[in-house]
Amino acid sequence: MSDKPSARSKTPYVPRDNRAEAELQLAKHPQADLARTATAEKMLHELQVHQIELEMQNEELQQAHIALEESRDRYLDLFEFAPIGYFTLDAHNLIAEVNFVGAELLGEDRKKLLLKPFSKYIVAEESDQFYLRMSRLSRDDVQQNYDLQIKRDDASTRYVHVNAMRVKKYDGSVTIRMTLTDITKSKRIEAALKESEQRLNFAFKGSGDGMWDWHADTGQVHYSKQWKTMLGYSDEELKDEFKEWETRVHPEDLGPALADIRDYLEGKTPTYSNQHRLLCKDGRYKWILSRGIIVSRNADGKPARLIGTHTDITEQKDIEHDLRISATAFEVQEGIMVTDAKNIIIRVNAAFTRLTGYSAAEAVGKNASMINSRLHNASFFKAMFEAVNRERYWQGEIWNQRKSCEVFPCLMTVTAVLDNQGHVANYVGSFSDISLQKQAEKVLLEAKKQLEKKLEKNALELTTLRGESEEVNTALKVMIKMRNSDNLEAKSLLNEELSHEVLPFLQRLKSGNQDVKQIRLVDTLEANLQRLVTSYGSPTSITSSYKNLTPKEIQVATMVREGFSTKAIASTLSLSPETISIHRKNIRKKLGLGSKGENLRSYLITFEK
Repeated sequence: MSDKPSARSKTPYVPRDNRAEAELQLAKHPQADLARTATAEKMLHELQVHQIELEMQNEELQQAHIALEESRDRYLDLFEFAPIGYFTLDAHNLIAEVNFVGAELLGEDRKKLLLKPFSKYIVAEESDQFYLRMSRLSRDDVQQNYDLQIKRDDASTRYVHVNAMRVKKYDGSVTIRMTLTDITKSKRIEAALKESEQRLNFAFKGSGDGMWDWHADTGQVHYSKQWKTMLGYSDEELKDEFKEWETRVHPEDLGPALADIRDYLEGKTPTYSNQHRLLCKDGRYKWILSRGIIVSRNADGKPARLIGTHTDITEQKDIEHDLRISATAFEVQEGIMVTDAKNIIIRVNAAFTRLTGYSAAEAVGKNASMINSRLHNASFFKAMFEAVNRERYWQGEIWNQRKSCEVFPCLMTVTAVLDNQGHVANYVGSFSDISLQKQAEKVLLEAKKQLEKKLEKNALELTTLRGESEEVNTALKVMIKMRNSDNLEAKSLLNEELSHEVLPFLQRLKSGNQDVKQIRLVDTLEANLQRLVTSYGSPTSITSSYKNLTPKEIQVATMVREGFSTKAIASTLSLSPETISIHRKNIRKKLGLGSKGENLRSYLITFEK
């Protein structure tokens, strides 16, 4: 509200010289000269002059009256049809005059408003303040300006801007002249802007984003409290300077960040957006997404002020990094397929296509049973998924079928992926073709069976000979010599069969395969067969020592003797390093190696000596 003395001015009235004008008009009359000679005529002259003077005064009054009527009409037009409400209040604050706009503001007929207290139309919250203002106005010759909320006749409210002043009449009475300008729309816009600003502040607080306000012409930047908190600083620790941001940008990101700002300021890009790393108080870097817009320009049209936000995207960047790693790991030698909880394929890798012949487009959307060989019954798969749902993991050998209908053996792993509620959301299946391994195992098992049959036969013969009496001792010795001779002959035959049949077959397997793991497995098999034949007939041979070992433990023991590391063995046999460690412990236990100080490989090598 502002108070200032009122100033009113009046134009002074200048009377006309009607006597002189009347004399001039009478002098022009043709009888004027004749009338001067007689007294009667002189008096008549005076009367005629006075008459003309009265006529002129009457004409002047008529013109003044017309001008007054015109002025009054103009005032009424201005008063009635002005875009603001006019009110005149008497000494008791009763409405004495009001125009049409004023009546419309109060929502009541103008005639009904007359002699009603104006305070009736003031909202209760502002009535006391209005009373104080009117009391002061009745005492002081000041002009008042303030905003007021009024209550209409229909109980709705409006906001008005009030201009009020005190006017003293000629009789000493005091009236109050008021104008009311409807500002309801602007008030509502102001309230909406305030509410929008509050929502924006709440949104920023809820999102955790920081705000910056940069005056480009002065270099001053206001950073919000959240902007500073994001970097680990209190509100007082950072100044409102551009360098507070500039000196904390990662050296690798500063150049591109400044270039993006420059391009936006020069109008080369429609928006400003940049991702960069900012140094935190604890020495760590955070990834920040900075976005901003120009909100004002100077007289030359150059950007003067920019407002923007800072969003912490460190977690998003970490997720992107993990996804890149996962994507790289996804494209391995093993075939991988990802299904939903209903076993519908949603993604496969390139190895899946190579191993099965089905492209990603052919596989996605189909049930995983599309590669089922039909060699396993329903109970097999039931047990598999019971294990997956119970242990979240299953591993085993399974026969799958390619697009060409060729059936092939696989070592398969199925893992369950859980959602936030602990329910299975996806299954991830990975598998590798173990056809070459199976063929090598078949050759090894056949050779082992042949050796075991010959050993059983010789042991039976030896048992029979030992049952003979003392009197055939000489014959027994002869038979033993014959057995040794047979062993040498059998060993020679085995060596010849190995050289001409088995080893060439293994060489063909290696030359027709590019898989390093499968070639390493065949090399191990070849060395094992040669040792088996070399140690044939020895009571402490590796074959007799391996009787208590499982086929998988035999493979592990053979590769340990060849000097392969646990990691290499796991990779070759498509097993985990933890599983290989368990196999090594079982081998030591079955071979009687109780002391941890004894080296397993050294022990296995002693079988050859």
